[in-house]
Amino acid sequence: MTVCIAPQEETATSITSKKIEAFYLSTFPTFVKFVQSNGGNLADAEDVFQDAMVAFFEKNIQELENPEAYLMSIGKYLWFRKFKKESKVQLLESIPELEATLVDFYPTRNEFRLLKVLEKAGQRCMDILQAFFYKEWKIEEITSRLGFKNKHHASVQKYKCMEKV
Repeated sequence: MTVCIAPQEETATSITSKKIEAFYLSTFPTFVKFVQSNGGNLADAEDVFQDAMVAFFEKNIQELENPEAYLMSIGKYLWFRKFKKESKVQLLESIPELEATLVDFYPTRNEFRLLKVLEKAGQRCMDILQAFFYKEWKIEEITSRLGFKNKHHASVQKYKCMEKV
């Protein structure tokens, strides 16, 4: 999109128009690249950038150190808002079932610490404690399923494992 301004006399408004045009031309190409790299096209960039320019000049901020950066931030905000509104792709954080799955999938800090301690205790202790606490097996079931000689030996091993943890 090319901005054409008809030749005018050198008045305050024509100088302002020239400054606006220069400002537009210096910032717009960067914004187009941003929009295209984030799922948009040239027409999207033109629409959103026009809105950003309007918002920028409505603010009427007199002294900015980097007005191009400020305009870009307005444009980025407007683009993401438009993209989110029009997008048919559902963002991951907007799916509550996925969040619950991720929470269940990743161990909490305490669970992670417990796993580390159990790893240090060894695989056999991990099996015994998991059978007793998580699977809620009785000591007789642990004895038979994990191959202990008798119930007393299984109880002693469970006690030793708990001491390690």
